[in-house]
Amino acid sequence: MSLRIFAARIYLDIIEETDIKTAKVDEILQFNKGFVTLIAIDGSSRSTVWHDNQTNSIGKTVEKYLIR
Repeated sequence: MSLRIFAARIYLDIIEETDIKTAKVDEILQFNKGFVTLIAIDGSSRSTVWHDNQTNSIGKTVEKYLIR
């Protein structure tokens, strides 16, 4: 039995278009479908969903991405 693990890290720059990066996450997940996938994201995002005291625009985009 073979084991395949895919790890990736993504940085969401506060001045870059976040949708481009979330599309890259989708691409990674599709490529590795059916296998263990670990994605670490430095999101530069703030959201009350993850117990911050405010929500910024990146936080709102990440929220929408995660609940879809």
